[in-house]
Amino acid sequence: MICIDTNIWIYLFSEQDSVKRQVVRELISSLSPRHIVISNQIYKEIANVLIRRLNLPKEYAFEILSRIEKIASVYPEMPSDIKTALEIKDRYNLQFFDSVIYAFCFRNNIQLLISEDKPLGEIEHKGKILKLFNPFEE
Repeated sequence: MICIDTNIWIYLFSEQDSVKRQVVRELISSLSPRHIVISNQIYKEIANVLIRRLNLPKEYAFEILSRIEKIASVYPEMPSDIKTALEIKDRYNLQFFDSVIYAFCFRNNIQLLISEDKPLGEIEHKGKILKLFNPFEE
């Protein structure tokens, strides 16, 4: 399974950067929807960016969220993810909310996180490896 972070989804649905939007379109079209998972944290972040930063009308934000639901499964975080995130945060000196996404990925056996802003190539926790991929780097 693959997790796609907030910033990647925003490029797909915004007019900010046509080159990055095209990269994301090609990337997502190459993936099977059955294998794309996002956390409810990522889902909430997408909604927040659509409404607050991009100032989209609520109806258009609803439409975008519905389209994402057709592409990706939205899974909840669990209390254990928060505890794992604290371990990951301390080990790698990362921000807490990024660490929650990593913990979510480990619990759900996700091997790849696609994101623009991840500082490391991979994260390890209890023998599991999570690869971090920036689709805009060559």
